[in-house]
Amino acid sequence: MRILAFVFLLLILLPATSNSQDKKPATSELRTSNGGYVNLNLNLHSADFPELPGIPNCCERFQSGFGTGFSLGLLYEFPIAKSLLIGFRAGYSVLDAELTEIEKTKVIRNGRASDGEFEHSIDAQLSNIGIESMLGWRVANRLTLYGGFRMGVVRAPTYSQAEQIIKPASGATFLDSNGVDTEKRTRNEFSGDLPDPSGMYVAVLAGVGYELPLNKSNTLRLAPELFYSLGLTNVVNSLDWQANSLKLGLAIKYSPLPVPPISEEHRTIRIIDTIIIDTIIIDTIIIESDFIAEKTYRQGAPITSITSSEIGNTRIITENVSITDTIFIKKKNEFTAEIELYGVDSTGKEIKNPVFRIEEFISSRQQPLLNYIFFEENSSVIPGRYIKLNKSDTADFNIGRLYYNRTLPTYYNALNIIGKRMRNHPRARLTLIGCNDGQATERNNKVLSKNRAESIRNYLSSVWGIGGRRMKVIAANLPQKASVPEEEPDKSAENRRVEISSNVYEILAPVFASDTFRVATPAIARFRIYANSGAVVKMAVINASQVSQGISNNFDTTITVDFPEFVDWNLSQNQLLTPRFDESISYSFTVLDSSGREKITEKRSLPIDLISIRKKRQEKIEDKIIDRYSMILFDFDKSDIAGINNKIIDFIKSRINADSEISISGYTDRTGDDEHNRILSLRRAQVTAAAINRTDAGVRGVGSSRLLYDNDLPEGRFYCRTVDIVVETKVE
Repeated sequence: MRILAFVFLLLILLPATSNSQDKKPATSELRTSNGGYVNLNLNLHSADFPELPGIPNCCERFQSGFGTGFSLGLLYEFPIAKSLLIGFRAGYSVLDAELTEIEKTKVIRNGRASDGEFEHSIDAQLSNIGIESMLGWRVANRLTLYGGFRMGVVRAPTYSQAEQIIKPASGATFLDSNGVDTEKRTRNEFSGDLPDPSGMYVAVLAGVGYELPLNKSNTLRLAPELFYSLGLTNVVNSLDWQANSLKLGLAIKYSPLPVPPISEEHRTIRIIDTIIIDTIIIDTIIIESDFIAEKTYRQGAPITSITSSEIGNTRIITENVSITDTIFIKKKNEFTAEIELYGVDSTGKEIKNPVFRIEEFISSRQQPLLNYIFFEENSSVIPGRYIKLNKSDTADFNIGRLYYNRTLPTYYNALNIIGKRMRNHPRARLTLIGCNDGQATERNNKVLSKNRAESIRNYLSSVWGIGGRRMKVIAANLPQKASVPEEEPDKSAENRRVEISSNVYEILAPVFASDTFRVATPAIARFRIYANSGAVVKMAVINASQVSQGISNNFDTTITVDFPEFVDWNLSQNQLLTPRFDESISYSFTVLDSSGREKITEKRSLPIDLISIRKKRQEKIEDKIIDRYSMILFDFDKSDIAGINNKIIDFIKSRINADSEISISGYTDRTGDDEHNRILSLRRAQVTAAAINRTDAGVRGVGSSRLLYDNDLPEGRFYCRTVDIVVETKVE
């Protein structure tokens, strides 16, 4: 309030002071101005919501909030007409406010229920860094009206929330939902980062400013100002909540006097019998250097000399002005780029000038379907990594086309696989058990658990048309087989899930598909790359493509940081990228440096020798069928086979022959030490070999030395608790 009083005092006193200092009023002519500003903000928030996303609150509806803050920054204004100007500002603004609502309730006082009131409050800490663009209209000699908008980037908003009894002032406590005295005067206390915040702040501005000269030339002015900012974007994306502000403050502006017109290079003026000659000589030098990042310009300082001479009755005065400007440019270096191709065999040895042999095999692949859908903390929204279709796309969804998908991409189609199978089995039913992690705000939060299960039900119902009566929703706390210890972040993430079960085995059965599997020898194509431009390499791209009969198969890699010595292409790892024709693969290398120069190498060829299934049949080349199976849902730190894995074992036994060669590899997730995990994974492989009655199978325990999937994800850790079974059967 002291600042406000000081500003109004300036508005009253400074005009009189200015008039006493100079007799003529300040010019009304607009000039370019620059300077700074500082405002005191009275923040007036408008809202219409009951609670923050995922944050429990009993408020019927928040409608308004108040707070204070400040704004400061730099400004620049330039005229576009006699009374019009355009202004820009860049600065920092604080829009903190507290939203409060009063609600009547029942409280316990002296052991008896009585009427009371309590206050819902959300204290939001908001700020942004942004720019303002405004149009100004000089309506009087010093008075200017402004209108425009502000666009800013929101900086890490936080909040604190509480519900507190305010009446009676003492001796009263809350009742819980069962009518039991909680012995507390507050509840629903939360704080932290504001959930689902808007990253941008956009507002409309309107205001007025009054300029007071601080010197006789009117080049320095103090401008008390008043602005109102009306927020157009929501503070939280999903809520009706805008941050408005009334700003009162001061701006200081500097407007240099107009520079007189530059005289001609040679100008002669005769004054009575005196001749004045002005000469301006401008020279420019160019300097090239390796230490200059980009082209820069430096204006030289003027050097003035005056000479005077007399011829008869005429005096000649010559004024010479010499200016030397300097241009600094990056020294141009020769731009070179090279790419060399090597094959890498199973021992890691590089092979120069390789010919890659691609052999095709008939192959079946069985991928288990994990029946858990995992959620983010305090959220019931299905995470974005799960693939969700539009209703119109379901007719074209084909489970068989997932053959070339790796395990996790197939799993991310789990809801679509289940939806498709539920359509095909109209008598099948689902049970959806929503769970929470039992920690902090999720502890005993069965409402959150139920919402998670309902999110799954709603997707299957709205997109796949599965009737609600076919899906039963159950709200639980921790899963029946919870990951422990529960407080560890990895285990908490695994417990935040919805468990899906069905009365029909086929709904959650493994995904089984057959197609052609290709094996490359050598298995890896290694591109060794080199680039030198004398500047920083900004981006590099390796392009490799095989085109045949109008079908293109591309392997493209973009490098933007940490320029490597080589890039490997594992030809068999991703079957979608494995070459499938006899034609050679053409490849090239493109480099872009920080100066904008581009270098593209000449295209080269990678020879391919394809041994197709058709060729093996025609030329009676020895062939085999390769089948791959995986088993999951080994309990944590366990190796016994149970549940759906028994059906997988029976399926595998039905598809192997006496002469089939079988290899079994066991894996674990990252939990535990390496030696323990190696022994556990070996035990899983040995138990699997015994279950399929093949003691001659090759078994090994990989443990956690090679993680199959991303262990930062809960599904990645579950899928790592597995064994992979490869069955090779000769074709007669």
